[in-house]
Amino acid sequence: MPVSHGNVSAFLAASRSRYAVRPEDRFSQVHETTFDLAMCDLFPAWAGGACVCVLSRLQALDPARWVRRYGLTVWHSTPSLARGLQRADRLAPGSLAGLRQSVFAGEPLLVETARYWQRAAPDGVLDNIYGPTELTIACTAFRWHPDQDLSDPGYGATVPIGTANTGMAAMLLAPDGSPAEDTGELVMTGPQMFRGYLEPAQDTGRFLEHGGRRWYRTGDQVRATAHGWVHLGRKDAQVKINGYRVEVGEVEAALRDTSGTDAVAFALDVPGGTRLVAYLLGDSEPDIKDLAERLATRLPPYMLPRHLWWLPDAPVNAHGKTDRSRLREDAVRRLGHEGEATP
Repeated sequence: MPVSHGNVSAFLAASRSRYAVRPEDRFSQVHETTFDLAMCDLFPAWAGGACVCVLSRLQALDPARWVRRYGLTVWHSTPSLARGLQRADRLAPGSLAGLRQSVFAGEPLLVETARYWQRAAPDGVLDNIYGPTELTIACTAFRWHPDQDLSDPGYGATVPIGTANTGMAAMLLAPDGSPAEDTGELVMTGPQMFRGYLEPAQDTGRFLEHGGRRWYRTGDQVRATAHGWVHLGRKDAQVKINGYRVEVGEVEAALRDTSGTDAVAFALDVPGGTRLVAYLLGDSEPDIKDLAERLATRLPPYMLPRHLWWLPDAPVNAHGKTDRSRLREDAVRRLGHEGEATP
């Protein structure tokens, strides 16, 4: 995917205005360099003359130790790593007091996880950022404040992805391609947008012309709130169940909001049709029956998972994200058949 120097320069300009990286800063580096999120810490650190401290996957599980030993001031990781530390209660209040910035990206960040991390790093700011590679690493950001008014019903259990970086423009699209106000596909343009794929055929359906500008269709569904956009999942994570089209991301968002914990849902092709299943990922085992009843007040019957399972320890992949493929394999085993899940 050809991302230009100009795209990266625009990303760095937005990063500098937001974080004001200093030469005395010391960044954590926990991502594989093949993962584009690694550029979220490497590029700003190098551009600002700061130091990068490379941590192994094992070392990243004890951030307090390395904040003390290396004097880390900036932390970057996926929410799954922070969730794992929360479940194991590895972070005492104030144990990350040296951090002035904590940045999470790559998957939904739960409100309860943000609160837990902020208690450990009370003197720093915490950002949740979002961005596909096509928009150069990160193109939106939201600054978390533990004393925020969370009464907005659109906020839910996950921290918003915020609003567009400086210089970027965004709009929402309804399923019919018309502009949407509250919920729709996030579409963006600006200096961080790449020009197109190396294989021109891949450009089909990914760009649109509007207002004399070329826009990139992210394929991500979001909901607009007073706090910024809330990520609802992938537009292409749509399945058909009993003749109804179901947005799996909406099911996951409803599960998170209802349970207050992270959730993963997907469809399994089984004899007789397609079945929606879901995992709840958290420390305490929820009352599945009560949760199912509350979920039924939010979703129509065809969007309700046929199976709800609690899992205290979610598997993670090499990039530190929840490993959906392993959860899918586990679901197949639980159902006692060989089937193929739709991610």
